[in-house]
Amino acid sequence: MTRAFGNSLHDVVGAAARNRITAYISGILVTCGLQSSTATSLIVASLARQGAVTTTAGLAIMLGADVGTTLAAQLLSFKVHWLAPLFILGGYVVYSRNDHNPKRHFGRIAIGLGLLMLSLRMIMDATDPLRSHPIMLDVIQAMAGEPLLCLLLAAGITWLAHSSLATVLLVMSMAAGGALPMEAAFMLVLGANLGGVIAPIMASASYEPAGRRVPVANALVRIIGVLIAIPLIGVALQYIPLAGTDPARQVVNFHTAFNLILSLAALPWCHLVARVLIKMIPDQPSEDVPGLPLYLDDRTLDTPSVAITQAGREARRMADLLSVMMHQSMAAIRDDDATTIKRVQESDDALDQLYDRIKLFVTQVSFEDLDPKESARAMEIITFVTNIEHAGDIIDKSLMDMADKKREAGISFSAEGIKEIESLHAKLCASLDLAIGVFTTRDPELARDLLARKADMRELERGSYDAHLLRLVSGNTSTIESSSIHLDIIRDLRRIHSHLVAIAYAVLDRNGLPSADNGATSPDASRETNQDANQGTAPEPRKTPSLSDKLATVSANAPA
Repeated sequence: MTRAFGNSLHDVVGAAARNRITAYISGILVTCGLQSSTATSLIVASLARQGAVTTTAGLAIMLGADVGTTLAAQLLSFKVHWLAPLFILGGYVVYSRNDHNPKRHFGRIAIGLGLLMLSLRMIMDATDPLRSHPIMLDVIQAMAGEPLLCLLLAAGITWLAHSSLATVLLVMSMAAGGALPMEAAFMLVLGANLGGVIAPIMASASYEPAGRRVPVANALVRIIGVLIAIPLIGVALQYIPLAGTDPARQVVNFHTAFNLILSLAALPWCHLVARVLIKMIPDQPSEDVPGLPLYLDDRTLDTPSVAITQAGREARRMADLLSVMMHQSMAAIRDDDATTIKRVQESDDALDQLYDRIKLFVTQVSFEDLDPKESARAMEIITFVTNIEHAGDIIDKSLMDMADKKREAGISFSAEGIKEIESLHAKLCASLDLAIGVFTTRDPELARDLLARKADMRELERGSYDAHLLRLVSGNTSTIESSSIHLDIIRDLRRIHSHLVAIAYAVLDRNGLPSADNGATSPDASRETNQDANQGTAPEPRKTPSLSDKLATVSANAPA
């Protein structure tokens, strides 16, 4: 389920977290599909650590998840084991005939359900000899008189299995043949519910405080619920049989009743529990480490679609860091600020760290489990971060070296020269924002717009270059001193822009659209060309004064 609908599950849970009721319902629905409240808990913890889900909403989702896992137990409590071969065979056929197709995941789901039904039948067959064994009967009778032992034993088994559903099904199969007294069975069910909170807490132990609070909040509620339920076991023994006398059905019905009552009773108090948890696990001031990934979680590599989404978010964060570097680089060039130069160089180190981490993370994803669109997205991420990293290297290794050289030599740009550089830099920053938009939305129209800016940038570079040489001929002192650095900066800004434009090619190629650079021709020029062609005459090329003509004119008019 997580391989097929990993991103959709995250989106559903995140969107439903706006209020407690929708969050509760989403927890039920998602867990019915996953058949694991542990998996739902990890999804919620991941969203909480990213700030997409509050502790209150996260707890509401988990209360629903605890109910959802009981519905799976209800379904499996019926005699459905005869469906196991059909599910396994059908799942194998769907899986084998849909190589590199999202439909293959439905085959995996069917195989998983079939194996689950088959294992339930095998558990019942395997426990048949135990039900009449003298030693087993003595152990069961001893357990019936030790409710705390039942509770701890079931909690331990559930933790080892990482599934309360597995433990409940085991208890159900043993109770079906009369091997377990109903009082001991109910205590084992409570232990299974208690042990189900251990795995999510351990799995999220390395998360930020916001991510750890949701599993702990759910554990706190369940501990309180179990403590209240233990003295009421006698009441449950009187009323649970009213819904069915079959021992297996009684076990499952008690499991459902406990979770349903507990969730409905705790739902109105989610905000109070959240306040308690915020005090118990307060937010800590995080150290600002730009090179440390925030969204990459190696545990999601088993769910490739989710891992690719996380890599995309981290790539966007990498682009934001480049944007900061670009703005700081202009300040360093203009103001001769050594501190800013050093800060930009440190930012490039962080950019390199993020690039290495994202690239490694994406290459670890199993591309066999991705559909064609997700595979293309993975390649877009690699292309994006590679170009972002190259742009950062140009800023660090070239622009900042020239800024440092300019500062040490005490060189100043002319007023016209710095204005030209700032104009080019502003265009570059605008193109970076557009490149981020292209990467985020994958919109072909935005990609074409970015591609068209390549010609505009080329014209700006040529115009700045010509203007600089004209100032040289006119004898501008500042221009003469800064000539080499000025021209190198213009060249590097154009090189950075080329890396940004390369991001557009990846999107256009993915959509099967032509990616030729057609931005050099304006709409008016194209219109004139078409008109001439319709008249049967070739368009006459426009004659633009060459740079040598400009220099000759300036030299002729310059004072002796």
